Amino acid sequence: MRRNLDALRRESTPTGNGWLRLGYFLMKFKEYRQAEAIYKMVLSERISDATRGHVFHSLGLILMEMNDHAEALRHI
Repeated sequence: MRRNLDALRRESTPTGNGWLRLGYFLMKFKEYRQAEAIYKMVLSERISDATRGHVFHSLGLILMEMNDHAEALRHI
């Protein structure tokens, strides 16, 4: 478990805020509903356009994994 967490830490964006990293980890562990909730919460915050783009892209990937392709296309 520790080795997996260390690998995920290296893969995740080091400059991302804690919520973005948590969303990323949840996606990696296939906890898509929880990751979706985190990313939607981040969208309600004041964030840069670049971060907003990253969040929308991540939401699209989550929705594709959940087989909601029509909704995913709205985010990617």
